[in-house]
Amino acid sequence: MEPAATPPALFAVWRALIVVMIGCTALLAQAENAPALAQPHFMIKGWTMAEGLPHLSVTALAQTTDGCLWVGTLAGLARFDGVRFKVFTPQNCPELPRSRIGGLFTLNDGTLFIATERGGGLVALRAGKFEQLLGSGDEHDEILACVPEPGGDALFVARSGAVWQWSEGRLTAISTNRAYYPVSAPNICMGESNQLWMVSQMDDTGRLLHFHSGKLDSVPLEGDLTGAQIRALARDAAGDVWLGTSRGLARLRHDRFELVRLPEMETEPAITALTACRDGGLWICSTNYWQRKFKADKWVGVGSRISGVQTSLEVLGEDRWGSLCLGRYPEGLVTVSEDGTVSRIDSSTGLPGASVVCLLADREGNEWVGLFDGGLVRLQPRRFSILGGNLLTTPVYSICEDHLGSIWVGTSFAGVYRFQGTNLTRY
Repeated sequence: MEPAATPPALFAVWRALIVVMIGCTALLAQAENAPALAQPHFMIKGWTMAEGLPHLSVTALAQTTDGCLWVGTLAGLARFDGVRFKVFTPQNCPELPRSRIGGLFTLNDGTLFIATERGGGLVALRAGKFEQLLGSGDEHDEILACVPEPGGDALFVARSGAVWQWSEGRLTAISTNRAYYPVSAPNICMGESNQLWMVSQMDDTGRLLHFHSGKLDSVPLEGDLTGAQIRALARDAAGDVWLGTSRGLARLRHDRFELVRLPEMETEPAITALTACRDGGLWICSTNYWQRKFKADKWVGVGSRISGVQTSLEVLGEDRWGSLCLGRYPEGLVTVSEDGTVSRIDSSTGLPGASVVCLLADREGNEWVGLFDGGLVRLQPRRFSILGGNLLTTPVYSICEDHLGSIWVGTSFAGVYRFQGTNLTRY
């Protein structure tokens, strides 16, 4: 039997009750002479050690196919089902070589990989069972990236540049070349024909690295890019590989990077970071915290510049709304939208810490943030707002919705008001 339809009148009653509650909240605030506070764009909910998180320093986030959120910290791994945490450490999970978690990676088959920090350990979680793939080593062997391959395989890259392949449930070392330490974590991606590209920070200019047929080599830049400093690497949704340099943007064409002339630019900008967009575009970041979206060889939206930065910001990626996200102590979370709007979420707007380390958009529509000094935070868009503000300063006695959708409000001393959306008219 199907449930009976809810009468339209009942919807109107519910809507009226909500408006009454909001109006009463505003009046109570005015009665207590509370100052008007700037509200954050998001509702912020946090979890700390008091709720079961093993440590306030969150280093990595991932979601597995069962919907559980996995949280890496400096004192263990935690599985969060939305209500409580289950913590895994070397004491109750001997497969973990260290309690300091450095990275979390997932594959489409549901496998979760746990990389330990400063130790080179790697653990796979499959069908509820942990399996140690790499034991504890040194900082050079810390796993930085998991790059999926066609067919469900994956390549793992260490800070030293060493490469392992995960295939048919087994991990095999396929390159032990550690000559280019340290490899930069965000700048590792797969190119055409399953060739791996990386950027090493072993010197001031940076090194472009190419892994193919079991060999890892340094690749010199040619033509207009000769002698350029190498700063960023990214692969877009179409599979193109891009390089950010001190002489501008370059694109990979047949194993060779070629300079791309950016429109509307008198000189090619010094690029400091690149991040792929879900819609196929590319976020381009330049010096002095300038950034803009680039897609189909054209600029999208407008360029923007972040002001008031005390330390260097680090790119975290793109959120589900298509905004570029950056963070680092003490800036909180800084977002830049396609239209150039810069927003900041920090302690003044309810963030329980100042240093954002990682970001995850889950399948349920939530945005999760890991803080180095404040635990785990969930961000959700605000779903309500206070109507009337300081204009509606008298008790509300009655509310009615007319056939055009306007809300009429009857007050005790100030007559009748009408809301048309958020516009208020007094009669």
